[in-house]
Amino acid sequence: MPPAKKTNFYPQVFYPQAFYSQSAAIILATTILVWAMVLVAQYVFHLPPCPICWYQRWVWLGVGIFALSTLFIPIPMGKKIALALAVLGLVAGGAVAAWHVGIEYRWWAGPADCTGDLATADPAQLLESLASAVTIRCDQAAWTFQGISLAGFNVMTSWVLAVFVTLWWRREKKS
Repeated sequence: MPPAKKTNFYPQVFYPQAFYSQSAAIILATTILVWAMVLVAQYVFHLPPCPICWYQRWVWLGVGIFALSTLFIPIPMGKKIALALAVLGLVAGGAVAAWHVGIEYRWWAGPADCTGDLATADPAQLLESLASAVTIRCDQAAWTFQGISLAGFNVMTSWVLAVFVTLWWRREKKS
């Protein structure tokens, strides 16, 4: 009697087209979820974004565009490049969010236009800055949960997703 065949839930053959499409779909779904959450925070809960929050949103838009293009590019090398750019965008977006977290928790100084110190400004500079003042401060978290701001959640989401896709990519290449 032949030995029983061991069943494996994962395919033994690497199908790069399926991998790129699945990874891109996960990144795209996360991008849509992140955008939906920030728009709900802004328009339903009245938490307007600061200038650095806008940078983070634009990075997510770029990540989504690269992930979407991965689904429609017919050339395997093009899919690979688009997915790699989406992952690099996640890493960069996480870095921008980490910078924002550091500003919120006063680990380092942020841009003067959204974190300016009124105590050290001279009156002429103060009047000039009031004319073009940003009303949303970057150094004050608009909302936190268990001490983690929205920027902190962005760091975790971006970097965990980038690590997940990268490790999955490496695992699939080895099999």
